[in-house]
Amino acid sequence: MFPDKPSDYLELERVTNSKEFIAPEDGWFMFIGLAASGKGGRSDYASWGEPVQAGGGSGGAGGIVVSIFPLNAGSTVSLSIGTNVSISANDETATATSGTDGGDGDLINPSSGGVGGKAGIGGKASGGNVANQNGPDGNRGKYVTGGSSGGGESVSNGYKNYYTTSGSGGSSPGSTAYIVVLRGNTNLSLSQLNALELSGLMLEMNYVFQEQTEMLMKSTQ
Repeated sequence: MFPDKPSDYLELERVTNSKEFIAPEDGWFMFIGLAASGKGGRSDYASWGEPVQAGGGSGGAGGIVVSIFPLNAGSTVSLSIGTNVSISANDETATATSGTDGGDGDLINPSSGGVGGKAGIGGKASGGNVANQNGPDGNRGKYVTGGSSGGGESVSNGYKNYYTTSGSGGSSPGSTAYIVVLRGNTNLSLSQLNALELSGLMLEMNYVFQEQTEMLMKSTQ
């Protein structure tokens, strides 16, 4: 009997390179594709009697697509990841494109001042059977004096606590693309779900123990 529709989804894996996902069991699977976000533009600095800056624009945030598929064990879903992402299964393809980079700031001369960099453009999203979220545009940089920052503020696009965030003006990098695969909470029995939660807790405790051991060893050197 195929599992009932779930009331929630649990993260199964986070994919950063293209691959064919193979369903490990019969059930429902959610795929959240987050395209890369643009980096911030370069800021231009000088001292014309006082510090001046033509701030770079911030990048645009990447688009996000979300699809859910009922899959039998062994079924495949094609996951493509570059700066854009695509998710393909059952004759459906969802695609999210990356945000563009912010423009560079440009100082002209002491009398004319300078011009802040242009804002990056947000990425687009289409084809998801649950959600298609275009990314917001970035913010333009500003010409400022007196040591203030003129870089455009970064922007984000998010779904279910997963985010893709642009770089702020000043050459900050944006998020890289990734796809999150989640399984429905009805796919597995209660005992199997409890075992998975226990395994995850043990791994987290082991990580904390390793951190504490490293800190103790450093303090005794």
